[in-house]
Amino acid sequence: MVTEKAAYIGTSNWSADYFQRTAGSALVLQPAGSAPPPGTEPTLRAQLQASFDRDWGSPRARGAPQRDCGGDT
Repeated sequence: MVTEKAAYIGTSNWSADYFQRTAGSALVLQPAGSAPPPGTEPTLRAQLQASFDRDWGSPRARGAPQRDCGGDT
């Protein structure tokens, strides 16, 4: 997950029993201080954001089918 200020790399399994029965790990990346000086490499958070934006807008990306989550299945 990438926000305006940080990146989170960890498990996608956020169910209650997962937290009760396993020892997962995560990494939160957040730059200390201000933005990097001009001409330097982008932060890892910025690189992750760029990768997500590239993949999200790719001509190969397709939307997931709509599902009715309420009512009878």
